[in-house]
Amino acid sequence: DQYTAEHCLNVGILAIAVGRHLGLEEKALEVLGLCGMLHDVGKMQIDQDILNKPGRLTEEEFAVIKTHCEIGKGVLEEDPDLPKETIEAAWGHHERIDGGGYPRGTKANKLNLYTRIISIVDTYDAITTNRCYDNSRPATEAIKILFSCRDSQFDGWLVEEFIACLGIYPTGSLVELRTGEAAVVIDSNRTSRLFPKVSIVLDEHKRTRQPLVVDTRNYQEQPDGRTIRSVLDENEYKIDLEYVFSHFRQ
Repeated sequence: DQYTAEHCLNVGILAIAVGRHLGLEEKALEVLGLCGMLHDVGKMQIDQDILNKPGRLTEEEFAVIKTHCEIGKGVLEEDPDLPKETIEAAWGHHERIDGGGYPRGTKANKLNLYTRIISIVDTYDAITTNRCYDNSRPATEAIKILFSCRDSQFDGWLVEEFIACLGIYPTGSLVELRTGEAAVVIDSNRTSRLFPKVSIVLDEHKRTRQPLVVDTRNYQEQPDGRTIRSVLDENEYKIDLEYVFSHFRQ
């Protein structure tokens, strides 16, 4: 399944970024990335018609979806060379701090650090990625959801560290500048979180323009300068992020 494959890749990469932010050693980062890559492996044995259903799931269908945790655990246990942390991540990434998750209803604070990180990153990527039954939502909205669920669904301090890792305006976010132009966030300024580097991709009339990389920090003293006014919904604009970032690398 293409979405699940890309989702697992995203979760693995982003989990490593969070681990680096937390200061984990290289071996731990390798294990963490593997946990992200394999956390949904059980979905390989789920009915694809249910997995890719565009509408709301019935209770019976959701019960089938939930079995992917137990299935994933079983699949990974067959490989004696896999780190045990990957098994717990596949089994426990839908558990909650308050014990209201599945499949066991275990309080997530009893699970290891890897699984608790994967739980947060998994949810973030699911919210910010287009799926068969829901459009993606802005990264800032995903952050608000995670923050509102800290200490109930997710480990509170890890949520705060995750947000600190991403920044106020995560890389890839589409924002509107005070000039009316639209830009993609391409890099954060660690000392000025509110003023990231951006690539302007739409002019003040929201027409496509040649990407222009600017550091919004240079305009923070200008009331109508190129600083961020608001976050835009990426679904309303057709932005080729691969092109934007390739231009930035040049």
